[in-house]
Amino acid sequence: MSEPARFRVPLGPFLALFYAFFSLVLAGMFLALVSGFGPGGARDIPSAGLAIFAASVLVATLIDRVHGGRDSLALRLPKAAAIPLALVGGFALAPLSDAVADLVVKRFPHAGDGDPLDLGATLGSKGLAAAAFLILLPFAEELLFRGALLGALRDRPALTLGGGDDDDGPARPTADSAPPVPGAAFIALGIFALTRGEPRTIPSALLLGASTTFLRLRTDALLTAVLFHVGYMLRDVVGIFAPAVAAFPTARLVVLVPCALAWLASLALIAKVGASPASAPAVAD
Repeated sequence: MSEPARFRVPLGPFLALFYAFFSLVLAGMFLALVSGFGPGGARDIPSAGLAIFAASVLVATLIDRVHGGRDSLALRLPKAAAIPLALVGGFALAPLSDAVADLVVKRFPHAGDGDPLDLGATLGSKGLAAAAFLILLPFAEELLFRGALLGALRDRPALTLGGGDDDDGPARPTADSAPPVPGAAFIALGIFALTRGEPRTIPSALLLGASTTFLRLRTDALLTAVLFHVGYMLRDVVGIFAPAVAAFPTARLVVLVPCALAWLASLALIAKVGASPASAPAVAD
């Protein structure tokens, strides 16, 4: 006998936007407790990473318990073949994202541009900053936006534009099915871009968010999106330990074209090999 479906409150776009900004406020409160109210606290990457991680986990858990449906977080391992592809795809997207960000910054300069982040001078402090970039921040953002928010919004029939939904929620994709395209995906992606803080980062955020949203929907495994995000952040980690290597100019066609091909190829291959296997048919009593 199957368990009765638990009661859940439908999640709408405006409430989802509230949750996203509430997570930012909560992260700021946690950061104030950890780092104090001095101006240096906000530039402490490990402390900021811990604050964002804690706030995202709490808010995502709240959304899942109140609004989430069947397996809305999709906390499962992706197929083994999708793991290296996701890392490579994320790493390849980083130069493209940087090029887009540079174009926007040049078009809309700001007096505060160029202020470096405080990554620390010791190897230990740099290691903590790298851990924040590779573990805390990717998991926190994907859990909140591609996990809890997208999962809860996707469970609302009025926000679904296809994908084979049934009475128990959206159907899991298979290797032979087209990826579902719920309207909730666009809502969650827009909220992700709006909560970046700096308007000039919205175009590059949309590139990252669109990629991880596609992977989350196509593979039905949140960790695929997390791994892609980790690959995306590797560029920043390289800059921590080898600034000269990270300073290499990538805004050249000889770099951007191969990166674009690798990014698109990784998404296509993951969509082919990373989808969940078709469910076995139910056996009649």
